[in-house]
Amino acid sequence: MSNQNEYGSLLDTFTALDCYNLPMPVVPPADLTIAAGDIASAFLSVRNSAASRVVGFDPNDNPYLRSVGLSSNYADGLVDASTLHQGGSTPSWRLQVIPVRMGTPIGMNSLGVQVGLCNIALNAVTSVVPGTNFFTQFAAKGMKISWHDANSVLRTATILTVTDDDNLVLTANIATTVMFTGASNNVVLVPFDILGASAGLSLPVPIMNTQFSFNSFLLAPGTVTPPQGKITATAGSAAIVGVGTSFKTDFAALGTCINPIIAWTDDLGVRRTGAVSSVTDNNNLTLTAVVVAGGTGTGVAMLDIDTSIRVLISWPAAFSAYTISIDPAYGQNNRRLSIHAIAEIEHTFPLVKTVFQ
Repeated sequence: MSNQNEYGSLLDTFTALDCYNLPMPVVPPADLTIAAGDIASAFLSVRNSAASRVVGFDPNDNPYLRSVGLSSNYADGLVDASTLHQGGSTPSWRLQVIPVRMGTPIGMNSLGVQVGLCNIALNAVTSVVPGTNFFTQFAAKGMKISWHDANSVLRTATILTVTDDDNLVLTANIATTVMFTGASNNVVLVPFDILGASAGLSLPVPIMNTQFSFNSFLLAPGTVTPPQGKITATAGSAAIVGVGTSFKTDFAALGTCINPIIAWTDDLGVRRTGAVSSVTDNNNLTLTAVVVAGGTGTGVAMLDIDTSIRVLISWPAAFSAYTISIDPAYGQNNRRLSIHAIAEIEHTFPLVKTVFQ
């Protein structure tokens, strides 16, 4: 990390580790194709220890991408097999670089202690500690959530229904094959919103183990700001009415958030959460579901739930490569192929969020 330039900014090299890390699927020199759905998305992180990694930027930051690349333990043994890198329907060796805003982990109490853990089996999510009452406080229909499974692989999903305090249903079953075989027991769920036009930048990487310069803001300055004004939320209604609010700025100005999250403390002092379906004007919006019984808040301030900005690496197309002729044993006896993404990012504030999975 360096802050020696004239702007006093920080420059870090980030990695999205082990997006693919499985036994080599072919025996070299056979051609190799890995389906996009078999490669895991991952947050770019600074590897700071064997047990944890720093993944979050300060919500006030405006991270600036300086370079991007791919690396593999197979070194120069993977040769780009793309028929194209720009345009078309099936580009290979491309990275989707997506800034996301992360909310308060679901089930964290007012003291910052994680009291709610979850067990996920296909599309059913249950509280590991029944009676903690956190789904009706922290979750909402349409909210996107993320977690790391037992193999430290990032998972994401969307909530279909909040059944009760201890149960919710996802819009689809979670994957259970290829990179996604790790159990999702005792996991921490973190809500997030996608930011960036057209889901971020889609960047070609034509050569392995080389970083290519690419200068662009990942997030414009001032994109994420604390919500202003006070709101009234009424149990049984999906309408939120604001006074002194800027809903079009806080929830709709970018036009790129997917069901952005709004939170408040109800009249009984209980945290409540909703996902925004549509914004009518600066003082009126509609949630994806009605406010739960007891969730009425009259003239209450919205909660600032942004904890960090993270940068998500995803794979928009299959990874196709030629392999060079080496010892055929490399494709046998569970010898592994691992693929990672690398990026240099310049930023202003120290990194703020660490995950321990």
